Amino acid sequence: MIIKKENLIEYLLNSDSSLEDNFSDKTLENLSEWHGKYGDPSLSIVDNLFLYHQDSNKSINLLANEAKTSHPTLTKIFRQYNLPNKTNAEATRENWKDEEFRKRNAEGLREMLNDRWKDEEFRRKHSERTKELWENEEFRKRNAEAVKKNWKDEEFRKRHSEGLREMLNDRWKDEEFRRKHSERTKELWENEEFRKRQAEATRDARLNPNNLSRYRLPTFQGYRGDIQLETQSMWEANIARIFHYLGREYLPHQRFDLDVPEKYRAIFNSDKTSLQIDFIVKNKRGRIHAYEIRTNKEDKNKAEKLELFVEQYQLPLKLVTPEKYYRLASYFGDKINSSENLAGWETSEDNLRTNPTKYSNLSK
Repeated sequence: MIIKKENLIEYLLNSDSSLEDNFSDKTLENLSEWHGKYGDPSLSIVDNLFLYHQDSNKSINLLANEAKTSHPTLTKIFRQYNLPNKTNAEATRENWKDEEFRKRNAEGLREMLNDRWKDEEFRRKHSERTKELWENEEFRKRNAEAVKKNWKDEEFRKRHSEGLREMLNDRWKDEEFRRKHSERTKELWENEEFRKRQAEATRDARLNPNNLSRYRLPTFQGYRGDIQLETQSMWEANIARIFHYLGREYLPHQRFDLDVPEKYRAIFNSDKTSLQIDFIVKNKRGRIHAYEIRTNKEDKNKAEKLELFVEQYQLPLKLVTPEKYYRLASYFGDKINSSENLAGWETSEDNLRTNPTKYSNLSK
């Protein structure tokens, strides 16, 4: 729970006396050391823990690590003194308002992703999991439906994607990696069953013209103040709000360079192409996923690009189809409308265009 600054005094003036009766000497020693380093000497250890937790936007888990104690121990202290604590999601949402935090978070996410790809065992296991998924017909169909219009704001794309693109492109500078990747690609395309599956996936990705009127994506492009993000549509803005609500770390509008195999050279007229993915997201287990919104109008080569993206970067791709979006709206709509940190769930009646003050400049 986030406590307003004017109400913090109601939870202060606590004594440390009961700590000695309920916690080990080692815990008290670590807490005292933390108090001397970070705390206000005029306040108790308990008061300092509470204020630091509220002011620094650090979760109980991060605060426990800093104080060299455990999450259960710190939770017990807060309960013993009837002190409210922020959830991880609340702490992340508060931190996300800080531009410097967002910059550090993006750098950390890039480094983590880069380190993981250097681990040969991780790449092997991830490759096996990916192959298993692609053998699942339902999974192939869901992924083949990915379609979305490319963003037109080149400057914005460059600003948000440059770092991650640079890191991922380092893999392609490795001659040994390119050689192995080329060999794997050739082996796959020599497999008749693989070619058949890819052809089916490509065909499934083409949208049925009869559905155009049903699945039109409201664009409503513009800056959303509550999530501090320039978005191309209210769908994209609402998906970003879900990540904020859940406290997920993410990078929007990421562009990836792709190698074009011989089979597709005639389509792209080049051995290189690129693809922009809507969101790169770290889930609660620390795993990286790609999220792509499906629209009724796609880049004519988008299905092939998505196919190459999954194959070359081996990131799980989650598609937000119209059906999936409506289910998300049903589940998260009321929650986001009730959130103090978000402007609300945009709809065809209430959105950036009809209510620009609400969505472009959130001040709560």
